Amino acid sequence: MALPIDPEVLSLLQPLLAAAAELDPPAVGDIVTRRERALPLFQGLADNREPVGGVEAQHHTLVTADGAELDLAWYLPSAAPLPGSAVLYLHGGGMIYSMAETAPAYDSAMRGYVAASGVPMLTVDYRVAPEHPHPTPVEDCYAALGWLAENASALGVDPARIAVAGDSAGGGLAAGVSLLARDRGGPALAAQLLIYPMLDDRTVDPDPQLPPRC
Repeated sequence: MALPIDPEVLSLLQPLLAAAAELDPPAVGDIVTRRERALPLFQGLADNREPVGGVEAQHHTLVTADGAELDLAWYLPSAAPLPGSAVLYLHGGGMIYSMAETAPAYDSAMRGYVAASGVPMLTVDYRVAPEHPHPTPVEDCYAALGWLAENASALGVDPARIAVAGDSAGGGLAAGVSLLARDRGGPALAAQLLIYPMLDDRTVDPDPQLPPRC
């Protein structure tokens, strides 16, 4: 028997599923169309979240070893004292969506996570495929971890209390960053949180337990 979608989640997805059903599937390799169609999805995810106050975002720039400039956003409580811990949070997006598509959803999510936990979080607009294939995305994320560790003192962070987290593609990248940190001798990680991580590139056949609409 096919696994059902949670009714509450399905009610939120229904308008997007209905709109998608009216469109012809983009051709294989048509990244431009996929990115254009992703915009209302990520905006819709943001619109379904309640506004969160008490969290501010500071913006920084990371220059990578190959000279690229990546945007960083540092989310922290506006008034509460910092706990000393911090999280590098890596956004999802199928390895093809950057912050150009996903920013509304992840800005809203980060504000919610920081407000609920009191822990500041760093996001990075890592470069994505197909323009920037592996290992560029994971190396960009690892560089962001290095930036967080190097700037820990200025940010009010204990470098021994840094975690890495991410969802979907970001979960896979978080796992990769954790392995790089292990193999390269740091920065040390206090925790790893993977949310439905994209870990396996062999999932090319339909799963009989998942209905086609997924």
